[in-house]
Amino acid sequence: MSDRRFDLITADTIRPIHAQSSNLYSRDYFRLMASRLTENGIVFQWIDVSLMDHEERILMRTFVSAFPHVALCELGGNKFLLGSNERLAIDRTSIRARLTPAVLDDLAAAGVANAETFLSAFAPAGDDLRAAIGPGPIITDDRPINEYFNLLRTGELWRLLPAESSAYRPH
Repeated sequence: MSDRRFDLITADTIRPIHAQSSNLYSRDYFRLMASRLTENGIVFQWIDVSLMDHEERILMRTFVSAFPHVALCELGGNKFLLGSNERLAIDRTSIRARLTPAVLDDLAAAGVANAETFLSAFAPAGDDLRAAIGPGPIITDDRPINEYFNLLRTGELWRLLPAESSAYRPH
């Protein structure tokens, strides 16, 4: 709703299976976020790891479809996607300098013992990430499929859906 630009936009406000959550998980929304980034700005998106694998890939595929530069971070049993309009560069020297003993104490609960543990959490990225996610459906404002993940988990429902729904079926 604003023309302001931001260095960082974080998103982890609602689980993607809830009603109306597609407003915060659609390609349309992610593109809006991308349009509000400053030069070198980053969007940091939480991924709900309680989702089934194919559901997680739908969310991730949707996110990466909205940003030219992306990376995945897996840390402490959590997954986060980073998206930017500019190339993402990890300044390893700067990160090592900022991970003071006090910061590492705070990150210990996430399993971060040292700078190398933290830095190893960032992979894959770019085309490697897109290839790992694979092709398939994405969430859009007019196709809010994530809101139906719980319902679609019911095996009998697949039998009732038209053949076009095969892209949304678990494999």
